[in-house]
Amino acid sequence: MKKRIVFTALLIATAFISASAHDMWIAPESYNLKKGEALKATFPSAHVFPATDKEYVKKDTMTDTTIITPKGKSGKVSSWKEDTLQSRKLNEEGTYLIVSGNNGGFYTKTTDGKSERKPKDEVSNAAKGTYSKKFTKSLISVGNAGGSAFSKVTGQALEIIPLENPALLKTGDQLSVKVLLNGKPYETELNATYDTYSKEKNAFAQKVKTDSNGVGRIKLSNNGAWLLRTVNKVPYSDPKKADEQSYTATLTFSIR
Repeated sequence: MKKRIVFTALLIATAFISASAHDMWIAPESYNLKKGEALKATFPSAHVFPATDKEYVKKDTMTDTTIITPKGKSGKVSSWKEDTLQSRKLNEEGTYLIVSGNNGGFYTKTTDGKSERKPKDEVSNAAKGTYSKKFTKSLISVGNAGGSAFSKVTGQALEIIPLENPALLKTGDQLSVKVLLNGKPYETELNATYDTYSKEKNAFAQKVKTDSNGVGRIKLSNNGAWLLRTVNKVPYSDPKKADEQSYTATLTFSIR
């Protein structure tokens, strides 16, 4: 009987963690800037795209945010105004890549339905522990889209790489992307949605499989902002601290 109760609690905890895990993405104020304008972006922590609330990733939990110019020059962006990150004025015409993420951390669900930001071995009534880390990228254009930054491999542990520049595509086109896990092609599920698709939590317009080369193809059925997401879950290296390691990667861009 005791084993059954513990097992039931574990199942509930697993379902809760899966359902309650927030995605992180970059939300530019505009994906299409004029020459001399600055990037302004927030970092939602949400279930719905675009985010319908004002819950953002805490700045002190984030990695450095980098912006890569159309010609491949990179630099950090660190000027904040409340929850909005702002770059210097962008004078180089073309497509820029913004790269960010969080520092990762432990989340443990307890048998009485609570959640603590601690490893399992620091929680007395732990049901399931997860080590979660998120990686995110976004594409914006200044003036005419162009350059090679959009397809740059940045070295994120889980990474979505466009093989065509989305800013040069139009509604009805296909976008090919490559997913890398620890630098190698990753055969996995890739989720995609756009900003008018649904207000339901965790709703995606498309779910496709990447092939053995890590390549998947998304049908760009609508204009406006898009979000791509992929997830990797494996047993955590130290079962005393967590049961599972969860990596999530997202990419945002816009189709005119």
